[in-house]
Amino acid sequence: MKLPDWTPKVPQFKADGPAAKKIVDDEVDIVQTGTSPLTPAELGDSWETAKGDKLNSSRSNNSINDTKTVFIYLYTRDEPQEKVVLEATRAPEERTTHVKISSPLPKPEVDDED
Repeated sequence: MKLPDWTPKVPQFKADGPAAKKIVDDEVDIVQTGTSPLTPAELGDSWETAKGDKLNSSRSNNSINDTKTVFIYLYTRDEPQEKVVLEATRAPEERTTHVKISSPLPKPEVDDED
């Protein structure tokens, strides 16, 4: 079980363990968690640079009580569309950034029987 082959690397990423299936918002995702010494903004910049011209992206930068979180969404342009999400969070007192990379698994085809 792994993320799509085109998923950008996270600089200085240390995984907490192997990628796992998790249910997130009513879909089954492959999720990889870990840490990096880089800031959320640096990790977000790295992913945006790595996307090249083959992927679409969107970015959200959040700060709540000085806890910084960056979300980067990368999408393939071709069908079937694949998506990976980088979520990088660091509280003001921490020296490492908590990283979550996720990608939804394709939904199985279900035949509608009347």
